[in-house]
Amino acid sequence: MKKLSPLKQKFYIITTVQLLLTLNLFSQVNADSLFRIAIEQSRKNDYEGALLNAKRVLGINPSRCDVYVFIANVFAWQKNSDSSKHYINKAYNLNPRSSELYDAWLNVLLWNGEYDELLITTDIAVSNGYNNDYNILIKRLIAYKYLGEYSKASELFADSENKILLELVQIKNLYREILLQQKQNILTAYYSLDYLPENNPAAQHMAFIDYAFKIKQNSLLLRLNYANRFTKNDLQVESDYYHMLKNSRYFYLNYGYSLYYDLFPKHRAGLEYYSSLKKGFEASLGGRYLYFPDSHIGIITGSVAKYINSIWISLRPYYAFAKPGNSVALIADVRIYGKLPLSYWNLELGYGNSPDERFILNQTDNYFQLDSYRFKLGKNLLIGKADELKISAGYAYEEFVTDDYINRYIMQIIYRHRIK
Repeated sequence: MKKLSPLKQKFYIITTVQLLLTLNLFSQVNADSLFRIAIEQSRKNDYEGALLNAKRVLGINPSRCDVYVFIANVFAWQKNSDSSKHYINKAYNLNPRSSELYDAWLNVLLWNGEYDELLITTDIAVSNGYNNDYNILIKRLIAYKYLGEYSKASELFADSENKILLELVQIKNLYREILLQQKQNILTAYYSLDYLPENNPAAQHMAFIDYAFKIKQNSLLLRLNYANRFTKNDLQVESDYYHMLKNSRYFYLNYGYSLYYDLFPKHRAGLEYYSSLKKGFEASLGGRYLYFPDSHIGIITGSVAKYINSIWISLRPYYAFAKPGNSVALIADVRIYGKLPLSYWNLELGYGNSPDERFILNQTDNYFQLDSYRFKLGKNLLIGKADELKISAGYAYEEFVTDDYINRYIMQIIYRHRIK
């Protein structure tokens, strides 16, 4: 085999290097072009096309951390948290000091309601040089809020750098809301006046006073109810207990006993389990039991609720087992929040008679079979630093007896005083 001269050897080496550099440059340009197309597709909500082109980029250059983060974001926008976290892990293995990585990672955990993991990940982010102090603080505040660890949220502001961030509106409002939640000893007074012009010209009254306090992470509420309806009076002692579990889950237990049972049931009891779900939903399932001297009523109920920006929407059905037949009731509740915590408008729509409506006091066996259509509009205000005032007005068109409808006009006022 003929040996190449030194000059030709140099020529072939230079040519080969140039060719490799050209191919590498071409592939890089092609990868960048595909990535720009993927980004544009995601902006147009073409998520399938965006994922396809982003994965092609990884086929050309599998060490692109930014592309892994982009794919994780696209899956998160599609509410596919498992796939999103899979690509977040790949990005973390490539570059644990990427700021884009933690922007995506923290959001996915927040949207998924994984608050314990969110706190752990904020620590990982800080240890790897993530310097978005605003994002770290707000994620920690939200996590502590939903975990009920209000004192830990307050301790965040012992740091002078975090105190400076209190000037920002979103953090200021969130911190104020946490301070309100921290004051768990609450004294509440309630008064309701009903007017039924076709049935009885005398106003119907109901009132209660209750006191709620903390037992470790749990809450106990003691209440005294009073009713004056159709020349009858009644008193009922009642208690609510909220047993907190992890990840915003809790049990609600209720028991009430009437002293005279002329208006209230002699015994009432309730049990319900609440849980946070994915995509920002909260759901519950439980039951109520009412014991009157001449009737026993069992009720299955539950709820589905969700925040959509500053609007909270809840839907609660009831299915009652009673003589002479079973019945259904449905309550829809909408709250539109303002800029201040605990400041909101409230609209309630209802069909049928439910045991949780305090203006309903009736012991007839067929009461839950009677039709009722009603709405109520209320305004909740923050008074001073920690108190609340809610004023509501409502109207109901309801059967008093079968096929005999009357009008009911309702006024309600609630005042809550937070003690500490």
